Amino acid sequence: MIPIEQINTDIKKDNIIDGIMKSNGLYCLVAEPKVGKSFLALQIANSLTNNKEFLGFKVNPTPILYISTELSSLQLKERLNITGCEFSPNSFFFLEKDSEHKLCLTDDLKLDLKEFSEIYNGKFVIVDIMCGIDYGYELDINNYSDVMKKMFDKYRELSKKYNLTFLLVHYLNKEGKTLGSTGIDGNMNGILTLINNKDNTYTLKIINRDFEEQNLNLIKNDKLIFEIMNEDNTELDFNISAL
Repeated sequence: MIPIEQINTDIKKDNIIDGIMKSNGLYCLVAEPKVGKSFLALQIANSLTNNKEFLGFKVNPTPILYISTELSSLQLKERLNITGCEFSPNSFFFLEKDSEHKLCLTDDLKLDLKEFSEIYNGKFVIVDIMCGIDYGYELDINNYSDVMKKMFDKYRELSKKYNLTFLLVHYLNKEGKTLGSTGIDGNMNGILTLINNKDNTYTLKIINRDFEEQNLNLIKNDKLIFEIMNEDNTELDFNISAL
């Protein structure tokens, strides 16, 4: 029970990130290799666990489960040191693919998701990289039926059962489109495409079923954190790059 004046109406409860992500959804973060997908995913995690705005958008705070098929725990620590991201106890959980964790969505990973939701009340899961997960079957990423039945049906089931939102990190192909079947884009609640403009600037293109399409112009600071581009930081970045 709380008095009416303490009720927070700044962000709807069914939004994870206001204007970008809703609860119980599937979202995909895509980019070419080495553009900064994992750093941006960690930045989202930092915002959600610490109740900080993400690129100017309000968030509903929640614990995070970060599942990595590429980063080791040592590499994660190094990236956290670079970015300065810090997490309070029981707010950020990490799983890596190793001899003890095969990251199978129908086996060990399913149990981890259950524990994350029921014990720690976590609501947001980052999967980095989507194609590195074991889905219990041989998966052809270019096959629409495989993508639907062997992958997305499972994510939807887990999302509904455990009240989870998934952010799946994936690649762009050489044509600048999501790698694999068109079913990937078609079955997401939203696609976040990170584009390197080759001039020290980036564009985050957000296409979403629930919100208006957005194009955010970004720049990286010295800690490899993405920021909304403005005249001050643009001038600073170009001055540095000219040295």
